[in-house]
Amino acid sequence: MALALIRKDYLEILKLLKEGDMQSSRLAESVKSVSISEAYKRIKTLEKEGLIEHYTGENERGQPIKIYRLTELGRLVLERVEELEEKYQKIRIKK
Repeated sequence: MALALIRKDYLEILKLLKEGDMQSSRLAESVKSVSISEAYKRIKTLEKEGLIEHYTGENERGQPIKIYRLTELGRLVLERVEELEEKYQKIRIKK
C-alpha cells in the first residue's frame, strides 16, 4: 500500500473521491495523470487495498452502475498524506 500512495495517479483518485462518490466511468475519465484503461487498473488496486469501495446505483435509464467512494481507511490515509505534503511544502519554502 505505501508504494502505491506515493504515486501521483493513486493520490489523484483518492482526492477525486474526497470530493464525493463517483460513477466508475466518470472517475476513470477524471484521472488526468494516466490513460482511462490505466485509471481503471488503479481503481481496482485501491479497492483491493481497502482504500475505496463501490456500491451499485442506477443511471438515468435504470441500468446498474458502479459508484465508488472512499472507505474510512482511505479517508484516514489521504488525510495523513495531505498533512505530510503540507509539511513538505513548508520545509521547501524555508530553504
